[in-house]
Amino acid sequence: MVVLGNPPYSNSSQNRGEWISELVADYKRGLGERKVNLDDDYVKFIRFGQWRIDHTGSGVLAFVTNHAFLDNPTFRQMRRCLMASFDHLSVLDLHGDSRRGEISPDGSKDENVFDIQQGVSISLVVRHEHPKEASQVRFSELWGDRTSKYARLLDSFCESTDWQALQPREPHLLFTPQDDELSEEYLRGTPVTEMFGEYTTAIQTARDSLVIAFSAEELRAKLGAFADVTIPNEAIRARYGVTDGRGWTVREARRMLRDAGIRPLLMMPYSYRPYDQRAIYYSPIVVAWPRTQIAQHVAGRSNLVLLCTRNSNNPAAGVALVSRGLADKRLLAGSRGEAKFLYLYKWPSRTDAQPNALEVAKNESAVPNLNPAFVQSLVQATGFHFVSQGLGDCREAIGPEGILNYVFAVLSSPSYRGRYADFLKSDFPRIPITSHRELFRELCRLGARLVTLHLMEAADLAPVTTYPVPGDNRVEKVRYTEPGQGAEQGRVWINATQYFEGVPPEVWEFHVGGYQVCAKWLKDRKGRQLSYDDLTHYQYVVAALAETISLMREIDGVIEAHGAWPIA
Repeated sequence: MVVLGNPPYSNSSQNRGEWISELVADYKRGLGERKVNLDDDYVKFIRFGQWRIDHTGSGVLAFVTNHAFLDNPTFRQMRRCLMASFDHLSVLDLHGDSRRGEISPDGSKDENVFDIQQGVSISLVVRHEHPKEASQVRFSELWGDRTSKYARLLDSFCESTDWQALQPREPHLLFTPQDDELSEEYLRGTPVTEMFGEYTTAIQTARDSLVIAFSAEELRAKLGAFADVTIPNEAIRARYGVTDGRGWTVREARRMLRDAGIRPLLMMPYSYRPYDQRAIYYSPIVVAWPRTQIAQHVAGRSNLVLLCTRNSNNPAAGVALVSRGLADKRLLAGSRGEAKFLYLYKWPSRTDAQPNALEVAKNESAVPNLNPAFVQSLVQATGFHFVSQGLGDCREAIGPEGILNYVFAVLSSPSYRGRYADFLKSDFPRIPITSHRELFRELCRLGARLVTLHLMEAADLAPVTTYPVPGDNRVEKVRYTEPGQGAEQGRVWINATQYFEGVPPEVWEFHVGGYQVCAKWLKDRKGRQLSYDDLTHYQYVVAALAETISLMREIDGVIEAHGAWPIA
């Protein structure tokens, strides 16, 4: 029995029959995930092929598919099931995933074998009539441009392929190579998801152009137009790019907003992108996924929030950010961000998550949103005693904010990101807790400054740039000229005549959470006229990034001075 093909890759599968859905349920069992997305058509075809060969008793499954199932942690039960059914599994990763930004190991361009974004792999899996006691997993890969991949595939045979034997290990059972010794070291760290008591995603509006604006005044004008009965529904759809769906219609939402009125209480600061604070109208009338379960803890508050990314495409560009209050799901590049707020608050009276519940007393006491088991392990490792509020003195006592500072320092370490890059590409980061108290204190100190810079709350921050040429300050075409190209210092141009001067190349290239901050902040304002406050803010962002780069190097220096990795 041979099941062979190139099944469709469709995450929004229309093949929802009960029979195949029940079979795919085997791949979802026991995952303990908040959201399990294993309904792609190619996954269903693999499950069908497995079922067919299981019933035959032996055979070969040979598929060309999306390569996400090789290392995505959500697919770990699928990999376990395949290893249980087949005693010989060979996977050839053809890479070419533009969403991951894959680049060949030698730095050259890597292309997809098809005209698609998803990376591709070839799977050859065998079930013998008398299977071996343990399945054997082999891996190989091809990098490069499409032409070279075609040529190598045409000239290669399964027997002549340079296969690497794998021993997939718990918890993820990856079908890609990893350093076993390094893996054991990394897995000793505590997953960020287990440090916090509440596990929630950040906000996703699905209607950014309507419910988010650069200022409260601009947002109020948008909402006023949305509620205006004299403007036709078709014009509103065209103006704001909103469409009916998921039980939400433009007509009904407009009626509900008119009935409820535009409430100033629901206009809140919103961390939209790195160093880019905007305003949001936080109402389920217009926000698709408001995550109302987090409203009481962060909406309208100064609660600190740690955002971490899962399956980072480029760990060197950052896997975490710190914000205050409400944060966008794509505050980190991609859509895999999770928000971990530092303190918990209780509703003062009502228990639902309707907008009225946001009218809370501002003097409520907060309780730390930290897992007691994690706190206990940290106390045992460091010898500090835990205090439930603030920083602690970081000499003998440690508080929630001190712990956050330590975690953020570790996640900002270039050597951490490089050493554990393969693991950061497949799951949420894990944090090693050092027993060296002086190292812990130093990382807390450096992490505290980094947090202050990310929040733009450093009172002593001073601009390192100038904006010397007057004009209309309209962002037209953003570009960068390095020092020596007609100027002594780097320049970030916003149009043909105006620029910020004194921007170092490493600051211009610096990424936070996957975004190139200096470029993105301006490009998101293309066509807009920058105000005095905008111009000042941008110069402070450049200064903050410059100091961030310096602090990251200092973090690595401190770690190296205390014996380097592993720091536990």
